[in-house]
Amino acid sequence: MASELTRKNGSSSSRRNWAGGYQDPADVLRQRSIAAEEGDERESLMWAALEKPPTYDRMRKGIIRQTVDGGGALCSEVDIHRLRRQDRKLLLDRIFRVVEEDNERFLKRLRDRMDRSKQQDIFDILGAIYAAIFFLGASNAIAVQPIVGIERTVFYRERAAGMYSALAYALAQVSIEMVYILAQGLLYSLLLFSMIGFIWQATTFFWFFFFIFMSFAYFVLHGMMIVALTPDHQVASILSSFFYTFWNLFSGFLIPRPSIPVWWRWYYWGDPVAWTIYGVVASQLGQKENLIDIPGESRITVKQFLEDNLGYEHSFLGYVALAHLGFALVFFLVFGYSIKCLNFQKR
Repeated sequence: MASELTRKNGSSSSRRNWAGGYQDPADVLRQRSIAAEEGDERESLMWAALEKPPTYDRMRKGIIRQTVDGGGALCSEVDIHRLRRQDRKLLLDRIFRVVEEDNERFLKRLRDRMDRSKQQDIFDILGAIYAAIFFLGASNAIAVQPIVGIERTVFYRERAAGMYSALAYALAQVSIEMVYILAQGLLYSLLLFSMIGFIWQATTFFWFFFFIFMSFAYFVLHGMMIVALTPDHQVASILSSFFYTFWNLFSGFLIPRPSIPVWWRWYYWGDPVAWTIYGVVASQLGQKENLIDIPGESRITVKQFLEDNLGYEHSFLGYVALAHLGFALVFFLVFGYSIKCLNFQKR
């Protein structure tokens, strides 16, 4: 009788234990999510606490998140300079995982940008090209003018001594500037080309580098020409600002060429900045057949949009390149002739 009672009590207790040990899967998931949220909140509080100490102590501390059994995460504060080998491995793995995720996100953003599915994307690229070309080019031109003004005074003395001709002096000075422009243009092209997100192809990058280099060249040559035509670099700076205002207005960015009145359109073709923007946009986007959304209109290709709204055609690139060479040659010849024939020396 006693053994039978013991057997019944044992079976009933085992049933109670089994019933108490069973948990609904939904409750398990809910508990894990609550634990994960508490872990994230705990980690945020730990980082906030680390921001309060002085900078030196803050730089030596860090937080390592470890995955424990059951899918949870355990955050612990550590001294970076006293990490164990396993903790160092965890820290490095987390750092490289973040870098890989950031690179993947960056490349995806570049790919989405190259799709250019909206009209505003085209205008954003146009604005970036306009700002990069005009402002850096004008800065180079203004920066070179005081140097040219000082060197011209030295040239007057050496020309009076019969050391060399004006054309040799002009050619030497322009050659020196071209070396700096070449290095600056290459560095700036690499940075700007990748930041905008153009396709890395040899042809497209060559055209981009060519137009950036030629824009810096004619800006510098124009600044040197203005100095040679004026008594000093202060007057040259004022006169250059007058020209740059019109170059900015008729560059084709503020007012596209089809929207410029016909009687003012001649100045657009005489604006070097307009030719550079034309060349860069046409060489990078002029052959794209991607469809873009235009508010209130049907979707058209990027190529058709550039031709209809901005007047940019990829087939015109050869003439655009010749125009850049022509501007640079004209500014150089005027600079050399002015150095030879004009004398602003004060006795």
